[in-house]
Amino acid sequence: MNKTIAIFAPILLALAACASNVHVDYETQHNFAGYQTFELQQHSVTDPETYDAFGGDIFETRLYRAISDNLGTKGLEQSSAPDFFINYSLSKEVRHQVSHQSPNTFLRFWTYGPHHYYGYNDHYQVNDIRPYTVGRLTLKIIDARSNKTVWTSSSQTTLRKGKVLAEAEAALRERISKMLANFPPNNVLTL
Repeated sequence: MNKTIAIFAPILLALAACASNVHVDYETQHNFAGYQTFELQQHSVTDPETYDAFGGDIFETRLYRAISDNLGTKGLEQSSAPDFFINYSLSKEVRHQVSHQSPNTFLRFWTYGPHHYYGYNDHYQVNDIRPYTVGRLTLKIIDARSNKTVWTSSSQTTLRKGKVLAEAEAALRERISKMLANFPPNNVLTL
């Protein structure tokens, strides 16, 4: 039993990692140890349609609150003279889900002259094409001294209208928690 678990555990962990929709990248040579303060940069709206698809100003307020709360639990504080800035960007893409129904096999009866035949008709197939919108949120950590991006995280999700307020806020907080789970890298905070 233990050998079976030992064999399949790495496979299950690899599959779980593949299922994640959060992607993180950072400058491995950068020293994150001195980071203690941050500032949330104001987002410049370049595409109002995308901004509105995410929820506009309400989304931005929830996002800033989720980021501040998450970093606060790590001992980082908001400041007007920060060690790093946090910026975000939004994008969306319309994709299509195609569903194929299996051929409609029904018994058919027909005649030809004095002969009677019956069989299955499998010439009918239904394709169902449904559009859906995928939204991507990208967070960037910008070093205040060098003004260069040193860490980035992105996450994508299907955008749905009409989500209940409490559900939307909880989903965003969970998403931000996953995106910032490994920031700063290697837990190099010095408190």
